[in-house]
Amino acid sequence: MLNDEARQLQQLARTFAGREIIPQAAELDRAKAFPQAIYDQALALGLLNLTVPEEYGGAGLGCLALTLVTEELCRGCVGVGAALSINSLAADAIIHHGSEEQKQWVLPRLVAGELASYAATEPGGGSDVAGLQTRAVRDGDEYVLSGSKTWISNANLASFFVVFARTGEGAAGA
Repeated sequence: MLNDEARQLQQLARTFAGREIIPQAAELDRAKAFPQAIYDQALALGLLNLTVPEEYGGAGLGCLALTLVTEELCRGCVGVGAALSINSLAADAIIHHGSEEQKQWVLPRLVAGELASYAATEPGGGSDVAGLQTRAVRDGDEYVLSGSKTWISNANLASFFVVFARTGEGAAGA
């Protein structure tokens, strides 16, 4: 059962999708363009970057809030909902696996409206992170990437990327 706060957030997302996304969905699909105006409005309403902790400027909400909002945005249009949700994929990777320095560099920028990209999919391997072929090899204080990624959502608009790669022989890492 949802509490009042969750129901209100869900209703806000439903109303937004009905008012802003559904009327434009067919044209946005035809244009194959990022819905910047819709993104800006959703950001201003607090419908994006929901899981970013408060100390980095986010709402600090959990997976349920993110799921409720994403469901309603995708109800308006799956393509638009997915495009608006990419930042959450990138943010969650940083929140759960990033260093403090990465969190401080990335998360406030997402909250401020910058776009991230999430690079996991590889040619021939799909999005199976257990089968990653891309490698990240430490070279001093940096990592050097080798490999290929494909289907990187929002890549042409992103300020930065979260790239998934193997750092060792056995386990996949980010």
